[in-house]
Amino acid sequence: IGINAVGLVANVLFDYLLIFGNLGFPALGVAGAGYATALANFASAIYGLYLVFQKNHSIQYNIYNGFRWNMDLMKRYLRFGIPSGLQWALEGLAFTAFLIFIGRMENGDAGLASSSIAITVMMLSVLPTLGMAQAVSVLVGQHLGNKKPELAEEAAWTGLQIAITYIVCIASTFVLFPHFYLSWFKNEQNLQLWEQVQIITPYLLMYVAIFTCFDSMNLIFSFALKGAGDTQFVTLVALTIPWPIMVLPTWYMQHWTNAVYWAWGATSLFIVLQGLIFWQRFIGEKWKTMSVIH
Repeated sequence: IGINAVGLVANVLFDYLLIFGNLGFPALGVAGAGYATALANFASAIYGLYLVFQKNHSIQYNIYNGFRWNMDLMKRYLRFGIPSGLQWALEGLAFTAFLIFIGRMENGDAGLASSSIAITVMMLSVLPTLGMAQAVSVLVGQHLGNKKPELAEEAAWTGLQIAITYIVCIASTFVLFPHFYLSWFKNEQNLQLWEQVQIITPYLLMYVAIFTCFDSMNLIFSFALKGAGDTQFVTLVALTIPWPIMVLPTWYMQHWTNAVYWAWGATSLFIVLQGLIFWQRFIGEKWKTMSVIH
């Protein structure tokens, strides 16, 4: 929590300084926002290192002795870490292509602006759930390492219950109060574009409200599988599912009437399907025989 708080405060501060040019800093606009984000991430990393190398942590976890090279451990990091990281890279690439095709639609400016707002608002539901999923991943790995798969399974289901409860509560506000969220992004400089965005975005937030409930399954079960060491399956799903279900249909439908709604329908189908796939893999219990330790 402390690392995230430092990053958030640093991001706001650097935005204030670099976007608008306050306190003698240059006004860099959009580029300043990018620099601010990079600097905030750097500040979070420095603070994280400070926490890790505190004296009490060093004594408790024997951190400095852990710097010795361990080839077997490195091989395991590569075996499980590379597929896990590729999942995010592949899904990020798919969403980038999705947004590119949104921008090429007939009303691309409004569709892209509305999509960007919907994705930003969606983070209110996704990021806390992502934190819960990371906790589930750690617990699953620990319990499997202790030869207690029943506790690992319980941790995953408990995490899902918490995630769904939170997401249902926050997602309901996307449907009930869409204009509250829209007010954060109002653009006074292009009112004609803003009028279109006000029409499109509430419908996109309805899609978000529906599919984020399934996204809780997506996150919790995919992280549970990765915690067990089933990283290759998770990466294979990230490679094969989003392109035929979300990206290619968006490309094909980009010239249709109301194409942005069809595209977000395809996105919803992708997330629902992926969540169901990870759920099926989890209840299949093959992961219970895996371990990242041995």
